[in-house]
Amino acid sequence: MTTLCFFRFWLGFGIGGDYPLSATIMSEYANKKTRGAFIAAVFAMQGFGILVGGVFAIVIAFVFFKTKFSAPPYEVDPLGSTVPQADYVWRIILMAGALPAALTYYWRLKMPETARYTALVAKNMEQAATDMSKVMQVEIQVEPETEEKAQGQYGLLSKEFLTRHGLHLLGTTSTWFLLDIAFYSQNLFQKDIFSAIGWIPSTKTMNALEEVFRIARAQTLIALCSTVPGYWFTVAFIDRIGRFIIQLMGFFFMTVFMYTLAIPYDYWTLKENRIGFVVLYSLTFFFANFGPNATTFVVPAEIFPARFRSTCHGISSASGKLGAMVGAFGFLYLAQNQDKSKTDAGYPAGIGVKNSLIVLGVVNILGFLFTFLVPEAKGRSLEDISGTPKISQYITGMRPKQHTWNKSFHHITCYITGMRPKRHTWNKLFHHIISSLVKVATMCKERLHEIVKEEVEKAKEDLDWEITMKKCFARMDEEVQRWTKSKEAPTCRCELQTQHCDAIGSTAIVVVVTPDKIIIANCGESRTVLCQNNVAVPLFDDHKPDRADELGRIQAARGRVIYT
Repeated sequence: MTTLCFFRFWLGFGIGGDYPLSATIMSEYANKKTRGAFIAAVFAMQGFGILVGGVFAIVIAFVFFKTKFSAPPYEVDPLGSTVPQADYVWRIILMAGALPAALTYYWRLKMPETARYTALVAKNMEQAATDMSKVMQVEIQVEPETEEKAQGQYGLLSKEFLTRHGLHLLGTTSTWFLLDIAFYSQNLFQKDIFSAIGWIPSTKTMNALEEVFRIARAQTLIALCSTVPGYWFTVAFIDRIGRFIIQLMGFFFMTVFMYTLAIPYDYWTLKENRIGFVVLYSLTFFFANFGPNATTFVVPAEIFPARFRSTCHGISSASGKLGAMVGAFGFLYLAQNQDKSKTDAGYPAGIGVKNSLIVLGVVNILGFLFTFLVPEAKGRSLEDISGTPKISQYITGMRPKQHTWNKSFHHITCYITGMRPKRHTWNKLFHHIISSLVKVATMCKERLHEIVKEEVEKAKEDLDWEITMKKCFARMDEEVQRWTKSKEAPTCRCELQTQHCDAIGSTAIVVVVTPDKIIIANCGESRTVLCQNNVAVPLFDDHKPDRADELGRIQAARGRVIYT
């Protein structure tokens, strides 16, 4: 027993570490639209583990009970009801758990730390960018960053932390604590509940192997019909209706079904009503898992800052396990029969299963009320929820209050008509070029953003965007003209066939996105549209010859407009 307790302690230590680690890793790699489903899916996988473990126990117990070793019931022969070979059953079942543990250990070694932790906590921007590049399969660069004094840094459980996140931590710890009191009370003592209503025979009428077989079969059936579906209902709906609503709904229906079982308890103990009891009992598990058992795992991985996220999740999880201990030992004593002569050996009289279920209903009501301390995280970024800077500001070396070139340009994407878009990369200009001649458009693609960067760096603090953009387009035009006069330029095939028609030009747009403004410059009839609140807003007029000013400019340059 001492050896078993020793290794079970380290098993709990490992699971206690993996709980927050799994949730945090998934929350920091997932996008905000599907983050809840991904974290819930991580948690829901234990439903399959419960099924596999139950089926394995059924198979092992069946082999020993039905085919190998028969034994009399406990009431006939207390000692003979447990054959010596029964000792192998629990050992084999326990040893089978080493395989998934070993696989988890191997996969954890292969998994990189999340970029948010590496960048925001470990302050290793280059490693964060490298890890993100591997996971996202895109090129991410880190620019040199001047040393700045960290602002807004505060410690765990400090006054600042408690002001910002104290109620949130109270909400996650209390709801997990209260949920596990009710959940584990039912889960660990299913055998006693099933025996009380006569769904499985009384313990004294079975031998040890038969008891393992029947209990494993009943628990697996409950898991298959209620526990596993509850998990995956959460996965399906958590990003649609939100964590807050699911948790409130779960606590509410757990209360309703527990009172439905408890108040007319004598009715459910009748043989003809046992199926109804099992159905209602299964529904309490369904709404526990399509409810707080899943959401209490998800929410702590979302609402705290990156440097505290795993720790706060671990604190919440530990609070839950404390609740499990209270529920397990409390229900063990509370559920004893009120008649001392009918209690289990060595236990005092309790309040009975009926009154115990009523107490658990009160616990669920408290969980419902404490849920109001937990914010809704649906559709919000981790930084928005916790009030911390976005990871991109650290990876790209940007700061919102700086306006130098290297810290201004936030995101880039390059598109050429008729060509596949290249991968998004950081720390370049965003420019969108529509081409009439691929070569000229390609020249703009390759050079225009570099020209803009050079001109901005020249201007430094005296930056005037309108003047700068005019210089950039003029320089780009000069480069195209030099190429036009080179031997590489193609011969024009248009109807004019003049010496000045050695190349067809390209329209172009340059869009510079800074932390506080968007600067747009265009040449030709390229268009830029701002989409806001489902409304497309044109940002400027096309340079078309039907405009009087554009027609005048063309004619002043000794050009002419041909309408076809």
